[in-house]
Amino acid sequence: MNKTQRITNDWLRQSGLQGDELLLEALLRRGFLAFREDQSVWLGTGSHINDLRVLHFIDGLKVEPVAGHPDRMALVTFESECIKHEDIASSIIQITENHFSEDGVSYRLGEFTDTGPSVYMTQIWARYRSMSWGAKMAVCPMREKGRFNDTNGNRTANNALDLGVALLVKAFPLARVATSSSCDGHGADQAYISFYFAWDACWAKCVFDALEFKPASSNWIWQLGHDGTLSIEPAGGYDDAAVKAMLDDIQLFARQLLNQSTINNIGFARTRTLEAFSSYKPSPERFADEAKRQLVFL
Repeated sequence: MNKTQRITNDWLRQSGLQGDELLLEALLRRGFLAFREDQSVWLGTGSHINDLRVLHFIDGLKVEPVAGHPDRMALVTFESECIKHEDIASSIIQITENHFSEDGVSYRLGEFTDTGPSVYMTQIWARYRSMSWGAKMAVCPMREKGRFNDTNGNRTANNALDLGVALLVKAFPLARVATSSSCDGHGADQAYISFYFAWDACWAKCVFDALEFKPASSNWIWQLGHDGTLSIEPAGGYDDAAVKAMLDDIQLFARQLLNQSTINNIGFARTRTLEAFSSYKPSPERFADEAKRQLVFL
């Protein structure tokens, strides 16, 4: 368990949350697109199939897929009273992350993969225009036979999302944003998310501004252009309280993007923005100007 996991786990155990409220909070904190409705906890249809698979392996948790529903992909419940619900929630928080090196740098590659000087040519604008939702990523991709351990038995998984940024990475596609890599800093460094297309970074920043989100305890630093990134750092240093406050800010913004009305309005605004350019490839700056106009009523 790394620092961000430990901080989140300690807070969750001391939160006093019980039942479905505890379950929902654990799922959201680990990055699952979960919501509560009809006195039950559900995974939304924007979830990856591997999100269901990894939760199946949490002792004491029951996951029941739902077919044909526009919003619900699966029902999630505490199955066993023999295991403390706090321990089940803790197991959700501790779902493995992706650590390729000793310092815990996490790398995630989306479904869009282009490299080289041609990446920003006109055909790439056509690809961006055809993108409806961004890349749907799993919280923790499962390997064959349901295992996510490597050959040495270590709990690792290629392209698993870090807890601190997982929900935001999962929510960005609902805002029509594709990302390419991410890391939560593991409580010792800045969290960051990088974007796939240059226009993704612009669109994400314009959505952020249109929602008038004001982080209470963290600094959000946007780098726009062809190598667009979002870096997030705690405003008060890297002690436990400051890191927890940063994680809270990230959760608050990500949860705003889960609102169905917000999802719909962002979709309408993006359609109008794309229509303003048609097949003409705009610069990121020109694109951002149009996006601001279309998102003003968000």
